[in-house]
Amino acid sequence: MTDTPGQDDGQRLFGQLRRLQAEAEAAAAALEAGDSHARLNALVLQDELKRLLEQLKAGRDAAASELSRLTQASSSASAYMRCGAAMARSR
Repeated sequence: MTDTPGQDDGQRLFGQLRRLQAEAEAAAAALEAGDSHARLNALVLQDELKRLLEQLKAGRDAAASELSRLTQASSSASAYMRCGAAMARSR
């Protein structure tokens, strides 16, 4: 599989997501144990997760837009090829 420009960003974001998931699990355990700082840490973690989710959504939207653009370009190229073939046959 070839690398695409956004692939590194996606790998980085999913790495952050895995890290935050582990931190969330640790924070949940600390909350259950009654750690007084766990509530603040959980709120900070929640903000990080929201920010990461927004970045993932933006990446998804950018990928969908690029796919749409490429699909339109492919359709246009196919139409030009069919037109060229029809013109060549008519000569």
